[in-house]
Amino acid sequence: MAEEGFPLGFQETAWNDLTEQEQNLAVRVAEWDLSFLTGDRLCRHGVASTYIHDSVLVELKKFLLIKIMREPHPLGCFSEMVAAAWHAFILDTQRYEQFCKELYGKTIHHKPSNYGEGVMDNSLWIGIYHEWFGKFPEVWKLDIHGREIPGFERGMNVEGNIASSDLDSDDGAF
Repeated sequence: MAEEGFPLGFQETAWNDLTEQEQNLAVRVAEWDLSFLTGDRLCRHGVASTYIHDSVLVELKKFLLIKIMREPHPLGCFSEMVAAAWHAFILDTQRYEQFCKELYGKTIHHKPSNYGEGVMDNSLWIGIYHEWFGKFPEVWKLDIHGREIPGFERGMNVEGNIASSDLDSDDGAF
């Protein structure tokens, strides 16, 4: 179970396993102001349920933090809502570039799903997420319209991975 006293809901054991430098980086990501994405910006990207905007942004921070700290590649974003927030963030090019440069040292590039080269195995990323934050919250289980994705829990619990071949990923540029 996630501990409330740790940034982004880190579990205590996982937090204590991080180096001081990693903890400082996690705090910086957690404190990064993404509030400009709530409201109209996320709604324009299809996330009409405004009650969930804050949760979507927390999950976007977790998604990007795992990329920044552990470099899983390729990193597929299998949440439609988190992908929508990522898109909205990317389109604010100056703020996105500042985030990437300050926290990652370079741009986290994006490869749209229409290239047909999505990620088929997210098991490394999923393993890190579970270790650090526990179970996936509602945001990951809903489609862009707020409807539950059929079979999500089964896919996560039985197969251990979710294919995101139809969703976006980082481009893996190093």
